[in-house]
Amino acid sequence: MTKQIAILLVTSLSFFANAQKRERDFQKIESFKIQYLTEKLDLSPEMAQKFWPVYNQYQKEVRAILKGHLEFPPEEREEGVGNDFNKMSDTELEKMILGQLMDQKKLSELKIQYFEKFKACLGTRGAAKYYKAELDFHRRLMRELGKRRKNTP
Repeated sequence: MTKQIAILLVTSLSFFANAQKRERDFQKIESFKIQYLTEKLDLSPEMAQKFWPVYNQYQKEVRAILKGHLEFPPEEREEGVGNDFNKMSDTELEKMILGQLMDQKKLSELKIQYFEKFKACLGTRGAAKYYKAELDFHRRLMRELGKRRKNTP
């Protein structure tokens, strides 16, 4: 009995430690993103005071949409990780794909809605600069993660 409790405790602790590491990694990336956006947008104090609350609400809504599909697309690099298309029924595949497409539609609609809000606090040019800076940041992040993945044995 004590052996089972010890195994359960070790398993729980490793899961908790892994969740904390993901949270720290997320916080670090978000911190770099804020720094990057601040630099690229060159916000005045007045603009920053208007922009950051809108940005924070936008990010919250984006995360709410993406939360349901963290395992999409299926992982093909490692056996048994993520969803395997070959093991899924056509109904399951269709449901997964349609869910993902609906989320992309929601994200597009959200971006259009928030363009107006960003335009109100940054102006049209500033809102355009924000979306470009956001895209550039994600591209840089993906490049960096790709480099790190290649260097990891």
